[in-house]
Amino acid sequence: MVCRLLYVFSILCILTLPAACGGGGSSSSDPTDAAVTQPPPTDDDPPPDDPVDILDPPLAPALGPPFEPPENPLTEPKRVLGKILFWDEQLSSDDTVACGTCHIPAAGGSDPRLAPHPGPDGVFDTDDDTLGSFGIVRRNSLNQAVDDPIFGEGMQVTRRASPNIFMSMYAEDIFWDGRARTEFTDPINTGEVVVAIGAGLESQAVVPILSNVEMAREARDWASVTSKLADVVPLAVAARLPDDVAIALTANPSYPDLFAAAFGDGEITPARIGLAIATYERTLVPDQTPWDLFIAGDETAMTEQQTLGWIQFSDSTVCDNCHVPPEFTDHQFYNIGLRPAAEDSGRQDVTSAASDFGSFKTPTLRNVGLRKAQMHVGWITDTQDAVDFYNANSAVTRHAQFTQDQSGIPTTDPNQFVDYSTLSFFVADTSLQLPILDFFDNALTDPRVSTETFPFDRPLLSSEMLQVMTYNISATDWTAERADLVADVLRNQNADIVGLQEARSDQQDDLLARLGDIYQLETFASGSSSDPVLLKRSKFSVLESGATVVVPGCNTQGFVNYLVLEYVSSAERFILHNNHFCARLANFPAGEPTAVERNEAHAAAVIETLLLNQAAWDGAPAIVIGDLNSSATTDTMRFLLAGEPFSNGSTNVVELIDTWDAVFPNTSKPAPIDWVLTTGFASGITVLDAEVISNAQTAMASDHEPVVARIAIDTTPLNI
Repeated sequence: MVCRLLYVFSILCILTLPAACGGGGSSSSDPTDAAVTQPPPTDDDPPPDDPVDILDPPLAPALGPPFEPPENPLTEPKRVLGKILFWDEQLSSDDTVACGTCHIPAAGGSDPRLAPHPGPDGVFDTDDDTLGSFGIVRRNSLNQAVDDPIFGEGMQVTRRASPNIFMSMYAEDIFWDGRARTEFTDPINTGEVVVAIGAGLESQAVVPILSNVEMAREARDWASVTSKLADVVPLAVAARLPDDVAIALTANPSYPDLFAAAFGDGEITPARIGLAIATYERTLVPDQTPWDLFIAGDETAMTEQQTLGWIQFSDSTVCDNCHVPPEFTDHQFYNIGLRPAAEDSGRQDVTSAASDFGSFKTPTLRNVGLRKAQMHVGWITDTQDAVDFYNANSAVTRHAQFTQDQSGIPTTDPNQFVDYSTLSFFVADTSLQLPILDFFDNALTDPRVSTETFPFDRPLLSSEMLQVMTYNISATDWTAERADLVADVLRNQNADIVGLQEARSDQQDDLLARLGDIYQLETFASGSSSDPVLLKRSKFSVLESGATVVVPGCNTQGFVNYLVLEYVSSAERFILHNNHFCARLANFPAGEPTAVERNEAHAAAVIETLLLNQAAWDGAPAIVIGDLNSSATTDTMRFLLAGEPFSNGSTNVVELIDTWDAVFPNTSKPAPIDWVLTTGFASGITVLDAEVISNAQTAMASDHEPVVARIAIDTTPLNI
């Protein structure tokens, strides 16, 4: 993503206007020219407060179809096979990483997750750190998890951020350093050319599958990949399959069937895997941006400010020397001085050319506004931050440029380059940056990409799904035998999150002794400590923990325990609230609040806590679980689920969904007082399944039957 800095350098130039950056536009070649000034207005000129009318929007060619190698023609069976392979996490050794895991459409075709890598010094929190993508937990040749010297038991991280996949079909060589070449050779038949030219996608597609950081155990070979695909059910660990995928799997339910439909016989080979994935990727052309519509003749497609940004980009800068419309990249490699080249040699590792030292590919500006990580280092966060990088020589920003091996900015003269030090992007008046930033962030975004609609639609990945359980394990008559039973229930269900009720210190100790290899226990303050939460080890980062006191409370049950969590594998943030409401039949002395009133106070406290947490965490989706001691017909549940106010005036403005009712509408739940509730689809949560675990073991383990819900969390399109 270093290359993405180039797109920003463009921004910097926009109206600052040393002639290198302005005046002659992309034809400018003399870095010593003075800044361009406008001639004085004449009587025939339009008023100066309408800059879009003053300037004539430039013309540009429309984006044409990508090159299609004759050895790999597009067919529908091959395209849909490629789509299935691209989104199938079973292509990895441990079923946790798909190609698409690091290339989410709504994140601009890149990775919305930001994972730290310690850089070449191997030490975290030093200047050479980068932000990469999560791969798999390190595994030995037997596919057993082992400690990694850097990442321990956690998922490994790539040393570069994931580049976006869009527009790669127009490039000869792919990856930040271009090591996936235009000629595609058979991965198992050395030297056999499968596609002679234009096959960067094919060459790239097969690389991560054998990478023991990204998708593979150590010593993985193609025989193990192809034999696995022959046995698994395609997309078995995914959910919410797109229509074209579901139709294809109905007709051809196995990978041999899918390969036979695409290639004439069912043989699964690495070359065919590359051909199929590349065919799918070649159809992901983001050519319906406002800019594309504007160039096609719709003068209303871009706003006035975006049109001004387009004019500035084309006529007043050298931005388009590297970010050449209509692809908005030249697919070339430059060192823009993001970090010292010795930290990452980049393109030189491929070509051995001294001029390529520390150089990386120019990224496309298409859909740049959707990306969280800019450039190959990943820690340039957005287009404004990229502007700040390019302003490092002319203003105080958090950035510095490393100029020793920095490439010049190219011009139309192959022997003439512009020095980065001449750039200054509206340091004196940052409001002047807005038009071109608006153009980049919005006018170059294809709405089908941001909303993940065809052809950019996709399945839900297992990394975006959570299995949440609520379980009152009953502290009464606790024994080692009951501890064994409860632990077996939890181990068999294998939920990612378990909210426990009536789990006091001895119960907690007993369960951790039996389940500590799977779960970590999150406890809360004294008084609320009987409602802890079990979290799958290494799956979550706890961002915040707390307990809200309920007034009037109900003995040790008067608390709303909550965790703000980030799911490590998807970077999705959400808020969990674990509760144990007052039993409605409990007796309290005359004159004190009744059990029902305490129960209602707890429900009101849940909503208040949830709203406060969402306000503090950018509207993150919320989950409410626990023994609520209220059936569906009580005023408590009507308050939580239907927003009906209590008689004391308490109101609920939150849309909560009962996960059981979402899956089994109008069907009585066997565990009527234990609940898993979530905020709705608009918050990024989709309910996939629900279950009450009712069997002889759960009957002996506790007087409550655990309730389990499987949900998907995907807030990427919502920018949460």
